[in-house]
Amino acid sequence: MKSKLIIVGAILGFLSISTYAKATEEKKEKPFQLRWVMAHKPEKFFVSTGNYFKKLVEKESKGQINVQIITKPLRGLDKDRIPHLRKDALEKIKNNEYEMTQIYSYALRQYASEMLVLDLPYLFDSNEHVASVLEGPIGKSLLKKINKGPIRALGFTYSGGFLVIPSRQKELHKVSDFKGLKYSPWPGSLSKKITEALGATYVEYNFSGNTSPSFKATSDFKFLDDLFKEQSVDIGDLSCGDVVEYISESDQIKVLNNLGYRVILTSLVMNKEFYNSLPQHLKDVVSKSAVEAARFEREMIISECDKIEGLAKSSSINLVSFQDVVGFKKTISNIQQEVLNSESRKELYGKIKQARKTLTRKTSN
Repeated sequence: MKSKLIIVGAILGFLSISTYAKATEEKKEKPFQLRWVMAHKPEKFFVSTGNYFKKLVEKESKGQINVQIITKPLRGLDKDRIPHLRKDALEKIKNNEYEMTQIYSYALRQYASEMLVLDLPYLFDSNEHVASVLEGPIGKSLLKKINKGPIRALGFTYSGGFLVIPSRQKELHKVSDFKGLKYSPWPGSLSKKITEALGATYVEYNFSGNTSPSFKATSDFKFLDDLFKEQSVDIGDLSCGDVVEYISESDQIKVLNNLGYRVILTSLVMNKEFYNSLPQHLKDVVSKSAVEAARFEREMIISECDKIEGLAKSSSINLVSFQDVVGFKKTISNIQQEVLNSESRKELYGKIKQARKTLTRKTSN
């Protein structure tokens, strides 16, 4: 009897171990689910970047991470439209409603005040300068500071690159040309202050349509066109990556003012708990893939920006080069001093300027 009990116990023990082993194996084989939600446009760039990231991650993780690109919030013009999501995108990532998104970098200043520096006019003078900063020690140091907060930042990229200022007829050659104009600048921590310092009237850049009572726009670009038609604005901001598509849709624009005074940056961010749940080799896959996807997007947008001159010429649009950079810098000098009133921000500013000098020396050699 005793021997029979021993045999039965052994069998039950074996079955229990087998069941546990099978469950453990199934758990190991079940891939991590990563949902990347699109928080804003331009869709053609960001969705391409998301798909590029998906391809890299699923290949390098050997199927251990499944990436889902969610574009539904891009559809429609009401409460589900992108700006609505963009406003609380960080909260949705922190609350694990989604694992990943791409947001405007200025929103991260709440986790690292040094991010304010990236909004300063004429901080960068070329795409190469931007890349050397974002992918070098400076960018890594910024990510490290941001990552002390409740999210995981993975890298920086463009939201269309350098700014261009379209207008129906206003040409901007010098700072005094801004005076008295109704200006809708790109959103940012310093946008309103800079607009007012230039002597222009600030008009909020609001894709949801609150700026204009008779808003009827069917796209981000038609939003500006409607404001131009109503004379609600005289000039407004677009990233150079958006200009090609905008020109093809617009029936209002006759002038493109090429100031190049600001780069619109975005950041790839992830839910911190999700990131921390990954084994180290998968953390490495995600981190490396994010950097490569960011580089892919910047290169894609730069290629689009290179088309502006030819397209403007073929569309009979006057492309104006701003000639008063020194005057612009002088006009906003008090704003710059305010931003650089902390040692950490002042140090970052110095490092970014030094990176430009280093890059220039390398290029000349």
